[in-house]
Amino acid sequence: MSDQIRQYDQLSKKIQKIIKTDFHNVNKRKLPEILKYRDIKYGVIQNKYLIMIYFIKPKVQNEVDGYYKIYKEPFPGLFSYPNFEISSAFSIENSKNNYFKNNKVSNLYSFKIGKDSSFILENHNQVIRSPDGFMIDYVIDLAYVIFFGDIINISNFTEYLDDLIKYSIKIWKER
Repeated sequence: MSDQIRQYDQLSKKIQKIIKTDFHNVNKRKLPEILKYRDIKYGVIQNKYLIMIYFIKPKVQNEVDGYYKIYKEPFPGLFSYPNFEISSAFSIENSKNNYFKNNKVSNLYSFKIGKDSSFILENHNQVIRSPDGFMIDYVIDLAYVIFFGDIINISNFTEYLDDLIKYSIKIWKER
């Protein structure tokens, strides 16, 4: 089994653990709404800059699939890549365990990709006009995002993902 296949297998198991076991000690009323649904979709986005594990409603997954077909980007406007000279609402670099909840970003990219950072999105609404004039409007119910850099990389990101999961549970228990 190749290292990449093994890594994706481990990540898939981790996602299942997030859904099934990590949240069992948290009062269900304190969890993000998406984790109370029976039918949720989850996915992984990975490229040389980041890895993102997201949880969304099935309807949004259909929209995301459509965006990907058209724009080659599942969540248009969410990330401004380092080579983009575009304004972003948030710029995150060398910052771990941040939490963004109930944000709505309109007509800007949401996050400028920095290095060695990790954060959680809960109920993040992105509204942006596509280059062809189409209004894109979607909500990411829950996501764990890790930006790679000099310290965090594809080999060790699961350590930072574990920290994010623990941090989210801590926040939800304190609500």
